[in-house]
Amino acid sequence: IADKVELHRVDPSDSARVAEVIATAAPDEIYYLAGQSSVGRSFAEPEATFAGAAFGLLNVLEAARREAPDAVLLNAASGDCFGETVEPATEGSRFRPRSPYAVAKCSAHLLIEANRVAYRQRACSAFLFPHESPLRPDSFVIGKLMAAIRRFAAGDHTPLELGDLGVVRD
Repeated sequence: IADKVELHRVDPSDSARVAEVIATAAPDEIYYLAGQSSVGRSFAEPEATFAGAAFGLLNVLEAARREAPDAVLLNAASGDCFGETVEPATEGSRFRPRSPYAVAKCSAHLLIEANRVAYRQRACSAFLFPHESPLRPDSFVIGKLMAAIRRFAAGDHTPLELGDLGVVRD
């Protein structure tokens, strides 16, 4: 479907540029996928994590509301908003964020809810649980494993280093 999708990249912290891109593109749909996704990194860089997940979304919501009021917006939320769940999370589950990343994603979802109520904006959050993507960096377990396999296949037998084995998320 690549030939049917038009991508627009913009720094979500630049509210004027976000508004310009949305006005120019006049989108029917907006997918907000910005932000870093490493829970561990969110403890080291909480401000940057919050800026990407929540403040950036706020800029996109505002620009969409003004420049493309009929567009539907989907925000990539996270299953981490629910914390350590024993039962499967549902729409009625309480948020129990345990990291700056999760707090930022909860805040983003609450912005979505507020805009739906206050402005009747067509926006929603998709709560994504751990998943893999070929776009994920090699700092995640699967990326480290795949990079090592590629190295080994090419004859480089540098040992595989996984890092913190106590991480259960990956």
